[in-house]
Amino acid sequence: MNSTKKYIQYSVWILAICAFIYFSAAWYFAGIIVQYDTKSITWEEQRYSQLTIPKQKASDGQLWEIAGKGILLKAWYFAPRQQSKCGIIFTHGHTASHYGMYKYGPVFQNRDCHLLFYDVRYHGQSGGHCGSYGFHERHDLLAILDFFEQQTGLVDKQVGLFGESMGAAISLQTAAYRPRLAFVIAESPFTSLQAMLLKRGQELYGPAIRFLLPGALLVADMRCDANLADAMPLRYAHRLQMPVLLIHSKSDELIPWQHSRSIFQAIPHNQKKLVTSDWGAVHARSIDTNYDRIRNEINSFLDLLKY
Repeated sequence: MNSTKKYIQYSVWILAICAFIYFSAAWYFAGIIVQYDTKSITWEEQRYSQLTIPKQKASDGQLWEIAGKGILLKAWYFAPRQQSKCGIIFTHGHTASHYGMYKYGPVFQNRDCHLLFYDVRYHGQSGGHCGSYGFHERHDLLAILDFFEQQTGLVDKQVGLFGESMGAAISLQTAAYRPRLAFVIAESPFTSLQAMLLKRGQELYGPAIRFLLPGALLVADMRCDANLADAMPLRYAHRLQMPVLLIHSKSDELIPWQHSRSIFQAIPHNQKKLVTSDWGAVHARSIDTNYDRIRNEINSFLDLLKY
């Protein structure tokens, strides 16, 4: 009887220790997922100044403060030279800031549109204590879209969304709620957060991440008051009714180009295009390494829309 009791006690202790180790590891990885280090504005400014491609003149932007989902968002508005009936909202990628999207501004120079660049929650100068890859951010972008239209007098059919990496995923998720938008341009989106984390986690930490990831995502959900499983552009793709341009490098080392292909295939209409760059660009750097090609692809897409 005593030996049985001791066996049960040892088993309970072993299970408790294993649970503690698992929870500790899950807490650690949850922090990496939703409370990661972001790039400083100084770092972004320095990198931006080193780009050799045409870029938006940052000093021309007018600062806007916009109420997001429980936080304050910072945005920079660039007015057209004359009265205009088009507008574009740019959403940057993971750990970056609005500076990361300024490289796309000159592509639209001849169209003379209203342009808005903003810092995603938990990035740059915007508020927020965590990043949720679209779960909260899509509601932020909906609020930004409403504010943008109020200030410019535009309506959905005159406004397009342009996102890069995580920003592309956010833009695609948001567009599912606003079917009358003019278009979406998505550079290097992921199909789902879980698929991206699993790939990256196995590369960095090995196969054990398969066992740890479910717990880490559960803890991350609690820490960020989110449902990260719903940060899934692929799930929303069938609701997209506006024209969509997807751009992805075939040598993307972080998010394989097949993510864009899957999203492309899930969009239920024919006003869509997938451009895969084949000149060795790393993640979300297609325009950095072949500006003219990407500019021409974007302009050809918009010309077909008569935008």
